[in-house]
Amino acid sequence: MIRILVAAALMLPVLTGVALGAEVRFRAGAAHFAFDLPAGYCDGLSPGSTTDDVLRRDLDLVRQRGIDVKAMAMPCDQLHGLRSNIRQGQALRVLAFGILTRDGVAIPADGSGEVFWQAVRNSARYLKAFASPDAILGVVRQMLDQRNVPARITAIELATDSDRVGVAAAGDLDRSGRQDPFHAAALAEPVAGVFLVTSVVEFATVSGDTASLAAAHELRTELREVD
Repeated sequence: MIRILVAAALMLPVLTGVALGAEVRFRAGAAHFAFDLPAGYCDGLSPGSTTDDVLRRDLDLVRQRGIDVKAMAMPCDQLHGLRSNIRQGQALRVLAFGILTRDGVAIPADGSGEVFWQAVRNSARYLKAFASPDAILGVVRQMLDQRNVPARITAIELATDSDRVGVAAAGDLDRSGRQDPFHAAALAEPVAGVFLVTSVVEFATVSGDTASLAAAHELRTELREVD
């Protein structure tokens, strides 16, 4: 349900990558998409990375936890030594698109997948309408423990908009005993037979004005369908 989307947003920070380009293209279900890299950003999933083996392991882990990352962009000057930069408390902003998965396989947007999506939306709407902030935090923390995600959440926001579900969370990642602050926001929606996830993740910056649901909405508007 909504837990898969939350886990997907929180797993994105483990990724690394390299390569420069003005445009990134990827496939989601039956559609092809493209978005322009912001100034100073590089394609984090381009082939030929010097960290291909590490990247492949990271991607496999994230896929099993709930999202198949299809495109990712980050500042070019932070591609190398990404993890050490985060541990040193350097500010970092990552933009990503992916597909919701269950046990590593893409969740279809029809059939059983449609039932799944109705449950996600209903869960988000119920929690927004009836659950207290502390109760929502308790649900998310329990979910993270169950999925072995090394994160402590201090604030969370849920949103539903037409057929989209969004989640924004602030907290800390536990890396070798060190608490690294982050803020993540993700939007999920059915697109071309799958569930597309648009995400913005920031480290060392936990303001709601940065990696917010509004920022994720803005990133989604930059995505265009291509032939």
